[in-house]
Amino acid sequence: MSTIDKALDTLFLLSERGGAMRLADLARALGMPRSSAHRILAPLVKRGLAEQDADGRYRAGFALMALGLNVASREPLALAAKPVLELAAADLGETFFLVVARAGASVVLEKAEGSRFLRAAPRLGAIVPVHATAAGKLYLAYAPEQVKLAELDRFTPRTIRAQKTLALEVERVRAQGLGDEPGGMAARACSRRGTNLVWRPIARRSRSRDGDCALHRDWRTRRGPSGNPCGRRDRVEDRGT
Repeated sequence: MSTIDKALDTLFLLSERGGAMRLADLARALGMPRSSAHRILAPLVKRGLAEQDADGRYRAGFALMALGLNVASREPLALAAKPVLELAAADLGETFFLVVARAGASVVLEKAEGSRFLRAAPRLGAIVPVHATAAGKLYLAYAPEQVKLAELDRFTPRTIRAQKTLALEVERVRAQGLGDEPGGMAARACSRRGTNLVWRPIARRSRSRDGDCALHRDWRTRRGPSGNPCGRRDRVEDRGT
């Protein structure tokens, strides 16, 4: 493994852990000697990508935030989608997400949170498991060659773990043009009924406001008598475009 790979692993570890880590714990998690971990951390701290507190523990640095914000501010799809997501969230009170394929993964690129008390709200930049989320299934529906490459980790009791079952589910999603994940990953933070995640793909975007909202109008026409597109009484907690 190259030094660059080790440095990147270190940054991802610090970012995912959130809190500060002792050098010994960090080295153990990375599977390297403390001396090696220290040599990798030194230039990261110097550049602000990592920080060391008064107790000698390490955490992700604010330079990572600056890098992320710079990337996000230059993403044309996120800039175009943001007003549409905000309009939909304000109108329906639900949380809307923009999930895109980047570097072989599905990533939350933009979001607009609704006004509901209970809502799913993954952070920007979060990786979306393709087999355990509505957005991920929708991605697989339009990239079927990725089905056999998906890692089928368990997130809830209803998570699909078999490749054959996933392939059948992807076919269903492709046929209806709508991805859904009843009782999906957000179920741990929802009401007793569970969370129903539903997503639609963006096929095109026009320059006019009506064109921007075409997907939103199409969504609303699919809502059942109870206010969700499936016509069931369980509330749709999270819907992304």
